[in-house]
Amino acid sequence: MRWRRQGCCWDEVITVPNTAVPTRVGDSGSGARPVFVDIRDEDFLMDVSQVEAAITPRTKAIVPVHLYGQCVDLDPLLEIAKRHGLKVIEDCAQSQGALYKNRRCGSIGTASPSHSIRPSARRLWRWRHVLSDDEAVIHLARSLRFYGMEKTTMRKARLQFAARRSSGGDPGAEASSRTDGWIDRRREIAGRYRQGFAGSGLQLPKENDYAGMYYHLFVVETAAIATRSCSASEARGLKCGVHYRWPIHLDARV
Repeated sequence: MRWRRQGCCWDEVITVPNTAVPTRVGDSGSGARPVFVDIRDEDFLMDVSQVEAAITPRTKAIVPVHLYGQCVDLDPLLEIAKRHGLKVIEDCAQSQGALYKNRRCGSIGTASPSHSIRPSARRLWRWRHVLSDDEAVIHLARSLRFYGMEKTTMRKARLQFAARRSSGGDPGAEASSRTDGWIDRRREIAGRYRQGFAGSGLQLPKENDYAGMYYHLFVVETAAIATRSCSASEARGLKCGVHYRWPIHLDARV
């Protein structure tokens, strides 16, 4: 998607602050201003009930962030988008393989340009993917890979618009075929965490009825000091960290 600035007013994209900085950079890098709505306490996902109030005449798209291996509630979000003529761009960087009512995340909205197959997700290589059934979006994504050019060789290329180069390629059929097995393994480990943390006083992750969660991270809430809780966990061999320490609308680096 390409956004534009109209006089003194930016096109707007609705998203959430509880996400990684690249979500924000993606909006600003394309010339759009992010408008933040809050998340739900129970699962840290976009509170869809707040979205419609955030829409203005400048709103062009909504970016739901599928977080920790679980999908945002998409059906009501898609209804809102349809009423207002907006695009829904799914951020699947932490949820590739997750299900929403038996549909894969990233296959439901207009496009999903944030598939990130990373070592921290499922021990795969660090590749980026864009999924869409819109030919215009696919054409744009292909040209964005190579400075906005239609061809990928300098002598034959014609510049359509300014863009950067994005390295990428085929992560391999072997890795793709093993993804479901890794997801099943992560769900098995999450089940063991639930048993082990039962009665600990920690607020454990909520898995929504509509979701097939794959547990990119197993996120818990605690009233104790986070660093102290992490030290106790790591003493027992469980790697622990604070996630996210600052919401991106308060991060001075953004």
